[in-house]
Amino acid sequence: MTLEELRTYLQGNSEDLKELQAKIEKKKVASDPEIEEIRKERQILKLQNEKGMEDLMKVLATRHDKELRNKIEKDKIAAELKALDNDKFSGIEKEKREELERLEAERVAIRKKEESLMNEIQALSLKAQPESLKKDKKESMTHQELIRRRELDFAKEKAETIAKLRLSSF
Repeated sequence: MTLEELRTYLQGNSEDLKELQAKIEKKKVASDPEIEEIRKERQILKLQNEKGMEDLMKVLATRHDKELRNKIEKDKIAAELKALDNDKFSGIEKEKREELERLEAERVAIRKKEESLMNEIQALSLKAQPESLKKDKKESMTHQELIRRRELDFAKEKAETIAKLRLSSF
């Protein structure tokens, strides 16, 4: 096809082209309201999504605030309970210490009293012994050793009692 032929073909078809262009314009005008309606629906959906997101964000923020308040309250209660336990423990510990001090003082007093009585018994026994019984002095030394062993056993028992009290306080 030559250029001349193409020109005549197009001019002959120009009426067809004009009709086709008119139909396209009609469809374009007819579809414009549909497009506008679709655009409006999209805008409405977009606004609804934005509102939904805002509502969701508010719900999440409220939930987060509530959880944070609950955690703070839980931590506060735990701290108060720990403080109460420490106070109770301090009171019990103080009582145990006082008891240990009392037992220690009692042990010292008993030991001093026992030593005093032993010295007194020994002094009386020396005065009461005639010279002939001086040979039995060795037996008396054995007796003193026995008394010393009893004193040591008594002191060990007290020390064990004190150690048990100290261990039970922890």
